Amino acid sequence: FNVLKDEEAFIIAVASRNPHEDMVSYENLYHQEYDIIINTTPVGTHPDFNKKPLDITKMTNIEVIIDVIYNPLRSKLINEAKELKIKTINGMSFLVSQAFYSHQLFNNCQYDMKMVGQIIDNIYYKKLNIALIGMPGSGKTFLAKEISKQLDRQIIDVDSLIEEKTGKTISLFFVEIGESGFREIEKETILGFSQGGYVIATGGGTVLDDENMSKLKSNSLVFYLQRDRENIIIDKETRPLSKSLAAWDDLYIQRKELYLKYADIIIDNNRPLDVVVQDIIKKYNDFIEKE
Repeated sequence: FNVLKDEEAFIIAVASRNPHEDMVSYENLYHQEYDIIINTTPVGTHPDFNKKPLDITKMTNIEVIIDVIYNPLRSKLINEAKELKIKTINGMSFLVSQAFYSHQLFNNCQYDMKMVGQIIDNIYYKKLNIALIGMPGSGKTFLAKEISKQLDRQIIDVDSLIEEKTGKTISLFFVEIGESGFREIEKETILGFSQGGYVIATGGGTVLDDENMSKLKSNSLVFYLQRDRENIIIDKETRPLSKSLAAWDDLYIQRKELYLKYADIIIDNNRPLDVVVQDIIKKYNDFIEKE
């Protein structure tokens, strides 16, 4: 609050669930225009990754969203702002800077300020997953394996993990419990992921559940793999919903907008494997440097 006053902010509104004195209610925020929104509440902190303090889609002219939460790396509020093309800042820089200056003060020493950025980059590199989404046959599993080898990271193949945990194939699941039952098991599996710098190959239908994607995006950079129809590999045994190109076409029509909605970065997967792998790694590293 004092920083905003020092910077001569024209209007400063402090919102509270139980407003008093000069505070306003959250509902009143929607009746005023603000350039910057700063969330200093714990709403959206792990494990409540699917919660947010307010609905910024009801607000106009927001230029920056600052969320002091740093766990998860990308809160629901941050991800929603990114979808709306609003500049975002999370709480990681606050956390590291506070520790940096505290250490200098308590130990009566001085360090190069560049260390703050280096520490933040290191945390992101260790904690931020690479998640691949896309249609069945778009190459998610194969690419994930290659990326994990080059980065020496653990790979999480959602469909394979479900099969290992249950002892049943995906095709058998669909026969026994149907798609809705499978999606519930898929959700439980994805909800079990935590920060860890994994390379994650999702199932083609993961994007059908917003809670799945909220969890995934909270600690992952999401890459949407686009592959031309003629390059799709149809596997009747492991992909029960896309046993033919006609079935694949129907799924694509249903899901294409969801892939675009949840993607942080779109990747052309019609190129040679090594080119695609290096492209994903470069874009991942570039994202960390910008954050």
